[in-house]
Amino acid sequence: MTDSLIRFFDGNENRSDEVKAFHAAIDTVRRATGVTWMMLQHLNKAGRDGHDVSAGDRLRGSGELKAHAD
Repeated sequence: MTDSLIRFFDGNENRSDEVKAFHAAIDTVRRATGVTWMMLQHLNKAGRDGHDVSAGDRLRGSGELKAHAD
């Protein structure tokens, strides 16, 4: 389990290409070892400008973080 991504990732969490490469490396380890990987990711501040925003859309960093979750 990683808590949070930024503690284990030297790249820019806002760049989808860098996050995607990190996920590819984790997936390689998962497939080779059979382990389960869980990542805790913090949310940014609640809705901006008074608008409600879903938790998935409030994840810090690239949208790739939400897209890769399963």
